[in-house]
Amino acid sequence: MPKNFAIRVGCVSSLEEFHPQFFDLVGLENITLISGEPPVFAKEVIAPTEGFSHSPLLNYWNLVVMRQKVIANLEPIEKSEYKTVLVIIRDASRRPDTYIFNNKFLKELSDGLPDIYKVVPFRSSDKEMMACMACQARAFTTADVI
Repeated sequence: MPKNFAIRVGCVSSLEEFHPQFFDLVGLENITLISGEPPVFAKEVIAPTEGFSHSPLLNYWNLVVMRQKVIANLEPIEKSEYKTVLVIIRDASRRPDTYIFNNKFLKELSDGLPDIYKVVPFRSSDKEMMACMACQARAFTTADVI
């Protein structure tokens, strides 16, 4: 990779922690983030097609390659003897008493599944998990059922 590698992003202020974690996961190092109004000049510019390409094959290929890079950059993942059921719970912006329903649902689900399944909540209110992109990727990678 070139020594002076920069990526222009449009929303640095709201996602300043997100970008470096993402670049680490896909194996990009020593990235300079560029944002703001002044024009940027470079000897070479690469314009990505993600998000603007209407080619399903190209978009699928990008996802496959990205997934392989992320999995390769995660720490070794040990598989549990149980099958993991990851339940996504969006509770960060909800009423404070929703945990009562969520906990009841998780218990009922856990009780209703065979013993080989372990129910794991993935909560949007889990600030530690939401701040760690590698942790999120690991949770989804190790899950057998989402």
